[in-house]
Amino acid sequence: MGLPCASSELTNSGFGDPDELELNKAVYLSVYEREPTTGKPLTQEKIADRLATTREQVNRYLQRARQRGLLRSEYVPPSEEMLDRVVLELNYTDITEVLRGFAEHHRAENEGRVIQSVTVVCEELPCNRQGAWDEGLLRFGPLTAAKTKQFIRDVTKFPSPTLGVAWGRILRCVTDAVCANDFTGVRGRGLVQCVPLWGEVWGPEIPEWKGSIFTDRDRLSSSTLARDLEAKLNRRTDRRKRHSLDAVPIMLPRELAEHRDVLYRYLGKVSAWGEVFGERMPCAGGGQVRAGKRPLAERLQLVLAGAGSPTNPGRFLSPEVLRNVLTEQDAKRLLGAVYGDVAGVLMEKPGLSRPDRALLDGIHASWTGVREEHLRQCAAKADAGKAVGVVVYAVHKSRAQPILEAVRRGLVTHLVTEMGLAAEMKRLAEQAM
Repeated sequence: MGLPCASSELTNSGFGDPDELELNKAVYLSVYEREPTTGKPLTQEKIADRLATTREQVNRYLQRARQRGLLRSEYVPPSEEMLDRVVLELNYTDITEVLRGFAEHHRAENEGRVIQSVTVVCEELPCNRQGAWDEGLLRFGPLTAAKTKQFIRDVTKFPSPTLGVAWGRILRCVTDAVCANDFTGVRGRGLVQCVPLWGEVWGPEIPEWKGSIFTDRDRLSSSTLARDLEAKLNRRTDRRKRHSLDAVPIMLPRELAEHRDVLYRYLGKVSAWGEVFGERMPCAGGGQVRAGKRPLAERLQLVLAGAGSPTNPGRFLSPEVLRNVLTEQDAKRLLGAVYGDVAGVLMEKPGLSRPDRALLDGIHASWTGVREEHLRQCAAKADAGKAVGVVVYAVHKSRAQPILEAVRRGLVTHLVTEMGLAAEMKRLAEQAM
């Protein structure tokens, strides 16, 4: 049986409903999986553990399946496509356990925060060149729709739901898949506040970095993604001020390094930057933050993030960004000093020299976007059941090392990926334990 393809029909089919996929997974486990020691069918408690849900929810799934004729003496899938997807996701649940074990192995670094789920939505994507990479992302995006809708449904159960979004091609594809879905009945306890977590790349695009598919850089911006998500999820245009970091450079230029204090105070007064990041950012005035109210970046209950690596960089590690902050020589040193980034947060390698450490400190001081402490806070809330957490969407083996480092630090709650990257992360995690 072939793996599901990312067609527009798929986005609007049963895969758009997270309950439909989870229901079919529950039925499949109840029919085909057996206890390893006794050979008996799995109990509803064991099925609930596999699906990271409750026994009561599994019971409801199985009752609905019987009513619909999906569960008789055997599993009767509604389509060949659904069966492929169920088998694919269930066969890769062991990757979650390996990464959890890896995180547990590093409890001192992550304070006991462990990754909660890994969802493999398709086979390994052929991303060996720029065009193929973009085509792969177009395929990947719709396949994430069901899981992303589940995350959004879960975040709406919290009061004042707040969702943060980073920037880039993969998140554009995820956002488009979300916007193609019906969210009737999803909203729970109020309007979903969508917050941009990155500023903008300034300056002309570098020709070799401008693909034939993602031709409009503005559509990749964090502010645009946040606006699109907020308009879709709230299903109406309200008059409340939407947060925008359109006027904020993603990095402060090196020529203005000595004026960082003034620039941060200025950003806090003339844009949403102060309200999003507040005074916890270095030298920030945070002029827009009202007394007694925490910055939005500290109130996040769901973060949608991507990842980058030096060999196949995302926008943060691309020449478009680095040319305004570093000399060409320092940019090469930076790429050798880090595994990559997650949501713009650098995952540096161990044992850096003093010059390389000073270089990274300068990058951190110039970076105006989300910081490691914000991801850590969101992941910690998820660990306590008070948030959904940090969701990382990524493809290609080159992202394995930076994401694994983020897992080690306890910054990743959920990973949505493809088979090649998942297998590479499992291999690296097993080697490291």
